[in-house]
Amino acid sequence: LGRLLSAISPRLACPSCRQALQEKSYRRHLAFCAPDLLDPEGWAAGDCAVVQRHCSRLHRPGSAAARALELRFGFGGKPAVTSQQRLAAEMGWTNRRTRDTIAKFLHAIPPVSEPSDRLQVLYEDASMLVV
Repeated sequence: LGRLLSAISPRLACPSCRQALQEKSYRRHLAFCAPDLLDPEGWAAGDCAVVQRHCSRLHRPGSAAARALELRFGFGGKPAVTSQQRLAAEMGWTNRRTRDTIAKFLHAIPPVSEPSDRLQVLYEDASMLVV
């Protein structure tokens, strides 16, 4: 029954890698494939800077991975290459290597924490913390 339901459920295509996705997994997939296309306003408001900062910390400048990520996300005001197929062709890589490089990098970025001044401790003991 599960296969039948997944076969008839609506599918969406990722705008970057073109993978067919079920609606329930679409947002999670985009978070690790095309975060700039998932939330363009958030990307422009600071997410791009966070991703760029982590790229420079995780990859040696001028390395192939750093160059691919710079092209993909448009660091430095350059237009982003949003299609993984076009990026793979430009880098001379396979689509899989391109996809894996982007996903591995995005998974390595820790989530940005919310400012702690918005949290208020309501109750705390040895086994519980309520905020």
